[in-house]
Amino acid sequence: MNKFISYIFIFSTFIALAQAPGHLGKRFVLGYGAHFSPAITNGNAHNKTIIGHLEREVGSAETGSFAFNYTHEAYMEVALSTRFMLGFSGKFYKTTYDNAQSIDDYYNYNNHYRIDKNVEGYYSIKGTSLCLYGKLYSKRYVAPWGRYIIFGPVINLYRTSYDSTIMFQTLTDSYTYDISKFSKFGELNQSFTGFNIVYGWGRSRIIAKRVILDYGISMQLFSVMSLFTEQILSSRFSKTVTSDNYIEKTSGIRIRGLNRFNAFVKVGFLIF
Repeated sequence: MNKFISYIFIFSTFIALAQAPGHLGKRFVLGYGAHFSPAITNGNAHNKTIIGHLEREVGSAETGSFAFNYTHEAYMEVALSTRFMLGFSGKFYKTTYDNAQSIDDYYNYNNHYRIDKNVEGYYSIKGTSLCLYGKLYSKRYVAPWGRYIIFGPVINLYRTSYDSTIMFQTLTDSYTYDISKFSKFGELNQSFTGFNIVYGWGRSRIIAKRVILDYGISMQLFSVMSLFTEQILSSRFSKTVTSDNYIEKTSGIRIRGLNRFNAFVKVGFLIF
């Protein structure tokens, strides 16, 4: 009888632990993640791309390379229930824009200069994405183990910088046909902020009771939508680009492209 009662007690304890948030009483996770996406048309951090812009011979990125975008992530999560985790992450990345977008050419009538509409070179972008997200696990799993979907708001903070000796337009004297460089794209360092919604899905496994291996796919929904709107409005969009707003307009396109789709692998640790 005493053995039977002991078995019932052990079984009840196991069930209670299985249904409680977390794993073996541990609910908090700290970890690091790496996000990857192919740099198909736009340049990565080294201004390299896989195929470049096929529809036109523009953009300074080196084509034909095995090029990928890479994003670092630091994150923390807590299991609030058996199926739901709340998390906060910071993602950090570098990339470039290869100046594939052209500017409407125009004349300086006072000095009879003609400025070419194509922009040479590239400029650099450093970004940080701050995200507050939820992870909802499938009914057959207990957080933080198993299949899940992820969703939440994200703030994209990014800073651009350009070198006037690398990024410029060609300026031609209409009388003498002398050629020089024209580089006037606003401040050398500029900062911008954007808002988006992250969505994705993945799966996590627990190794040695403390290490969590997490992998899956994530996307930013407004960036996915822009894939279609930018194509539909591309001709109208190109007419609005000037040298003064060039970096503002094109950096937004590059950030949306980088965050559109990413595969990720994360390693986390159950701390308590």
